[in-house]
Amino acid sequence: MNILGTIVVGDYASVRVSFFDDDGVAATPTAATYRVLDVTSGEEIRAATAISPLATVVDIPLVGDDVALVDEDAESERHAIEVTATYGTDGAGNPRTITRSWRLQVQLSTELAEDSSACACD
Repeated sequence: MNILGTIVVGDYASVRVSFFDDDGVAATPTAATYRVLDVTSGEEIRAATAISPLATVVDIPLVGDDVALVDEDAESERHAIEVTATYGTDGAGNPRTITRSWRLQVQLSTELAEDSSACACD
């Protein structure tokens, strides 16, 4: 799990994703999606969304509900950004997929960032 950092509710964020083959060489997947989840509740904030156009490096924008609080009473919460990429098929003909995740702390104000307990992203 990669940790992106902290963002204030409503601010713009993006995740830069690089795709590689088994040998660590940059490779464009045949398909890729991303989704956003609330870590605490497991609620899906953004359903699987196709990444287009595909390339070896893409920037995924996080806007709207992606950077809003699910729990209206919370001052901060953690969101997970999950990217699933497909690279052709395996020996049995099944799609070969790889999923990576990042965590982002979403909070009401920048003042919370000064409290280290408010920024704990694990």
